[in-house]
Amino acid sequence: PRHHDSSLRKPPRRAFSSCFKYQSLRHPRVKSNDIPIMVNLQYFDSERLKGALDDALEHPKLLAAAATVTLGIGASAYYLHLPDLGLPGPSGNAGPEFARGLENGNIHQVFQRWREEYGHTWRCRIFLTNYVFTSDSRFIEWLLKDHATFPRQESAIRAPRWAFQAVFAMEGAEWKRRRQAIKPAFSPKTIRWTFDVTLKKLDQLVSMIGKRQSFRTGDLIQRFVSDVNTLFLLSHDLKALEDPAELEKITSAVRILQQGIARRVAVPTILWPFIKDHPGTAQARQQCARIFAEILKKKKENDELSNDTHEDLMSALVKAGTLTDEELVNEMMGLFLGSQDSVAAATTRMIYEVYTKPHVLDRARKEIEQVFGSTPTPLKAFEDVSKVPYCKGIVQEVIRFQPMLPFDFRETSKDVEIEHLNLKIPKGTAIVLDLLGVMSRPDYFPEPHTFKPERWLDSDKWLVPGSYVPFGGGPSICPGRKFAHVIMTIVLVTLVMNFDITFPDDFKHQVVYGVVAKVLDANVQVKQRTF
Repeated sequence: PRHHDSSLRKPPRRAFSSCFKYQSLRHPRVKSNDIPIMVNLQYFDSERLKGALDDALEHPKLLAAAATVTLGIGASAYYLHLPDLGLPGPSGNAGPEFARGLENGNIHQVFQRWREEYGHTWRCRIFLTNYVFTSDSRFIEWLLKDHATFPRQESAIRAPRWAFQAVFAMEGAEWKRRRQAIKPAFSPKTIRWTFDVTLKKLDQLVSMIGKRQSFRTGDLIQRFVSDVNTLFLLSHDLKALEDPAELEKITSAVRILQQGIARRVAVPTILWPFIKDHPGTAQARQQCARIFAEILKKKKENDELSNDTHEDLMSALVKAGTLTDEELVNEMMGLFLGSQDSVAAATTRMIYEVYTKPHVLDRARKEIEQVFGSTPTPLKAFEDVSKVPYCKGIVQEVIRFQPMLPFDFRETSKDVEIEHLNLKIPKGTAIVLDLLGVMSRPDYFPEPHTFKPERWLDSDKWLVPGSYVPFGGGPSICPGRKFAHVIMTIVLVTLVMNFDITFPDDFKHQVVYGVVAKVLDANVQVKQRTF
């Protein structure tokens, strides 16, 4: 404005009321999504934004300068389109659709629609960044193995780092140091400890289910996984199976932090101060840290770190002495966050797939009975897990259907050329690894949408490198992948031998991805088998 009108200082409340909704902001003369301006406004604190606007309006010269810069960025984005790299993809800005997918938990469906329309490698423009998406196995194998050329994208790990200073939110030298410190702790001794604590808790789970005619799969399995998780990580029994309130103490805090992470993934860092977080966010972070810190303190005071029969993960890391107490607590929080929902979600999906497909259930029971006989407690030792290849195939097929995360983010640290795709990608380009997509390709997995555990019985003969990546791969592969396999296999074998479970006729399992896969509930009927 040419003169400063004092009436502009206090804009009426209703002038902003329509803005605080999820919407795209476009110039009326611009068609489609060409102007890449879109903000997830419903998650912002309106009072903070209004305060910032009021402050800006008090300084008209500063406001004019900011407006000039903003218009310049918009004009640049509009007139100087980012290169298409010779790849097909959606026109204009795909940011709104991408952000909505993250918010609504159906980002995997957005990817599937793009994949079906543009092929296995395509590009799209998300806000002011060019992204290359790929479900090509050779390219994914290279992306995962060559961490120096394809480090994780900083904007993708910045959001989880806001919640936990853990290895999965690190990059560069600090990531290497943390990774080297943590990797040895996932030793055969700690994995065997996982087997022992899973069996112990499974006896309790079987006893609880046996006394019921029905139960909610999501609720009970999540409580079970929580107990196993804290025992594996800390040798601490949360006793969530006995008292759900014990689980709520920590998961309520974790949920709040997950919500904060989700709201930051698609938002520029400059806008983070205006995000409307849960009012208990600060307390949630403190509560999580306090719970793990108190357990660590108790273990040290009582000298509970050494044991000939088992070694939990925290004890292994303390004895290694390569992390400070604060770093160790952050790693425990990160591991709990990363495994809690994902393992429980995959386990409930496994129960659904097995008990809604009679031929799968019958074949699994026959295999178990042939190896161990007709018994309610078939698994006695850690080595028994490897004796049921069809059951292990069920676990592998479930994780192919529902990987812990459907995608991963990388970026190029230099110009690269992918010869078999005839593709040149400049330095600084963001790359999305479509992990769910590559595991759904019919040329890699015939009948990809059919649940076929038997395909894994001879996978060494046909599996294409880079096509089965439910835990990522290369130097940043998930260190807890064996933990997930052991828990799921033990649960499968034990439930199959002990119970007949019937799902409601109208129940259909739907995958929902938030920060991690969400656990879905089903109220099932159950009948205990007799021997």
